[in-house]
Amino acid sequence: MSLYDQNGQRKYLTPAERDMFLQAADEAEREVRTLCGTLVHTGCRISEALALSADRVDLKAGVVICEIL
Repeated sequence: MSLYDQNGQRKYLTPAERDMFLQAADEAEREVRTLCGTLVHTGCRISEALALSADRVDLKAGVVICEIL
């Protein structure tokens, strides 16, 4: 696995970029904050996060079950 794509661009955020992303999300509506937090804390793809449903989230166990698309 490489940190860079074929064009030499980084694929992943640095910790500082991640923090700025979450700070920016704090200004958005609840649905956007939830999506952004899900992306950051699970590492799933946008399509995987958008495909989540309530039955795939277990708050008691602290898990989110993402289907790999």
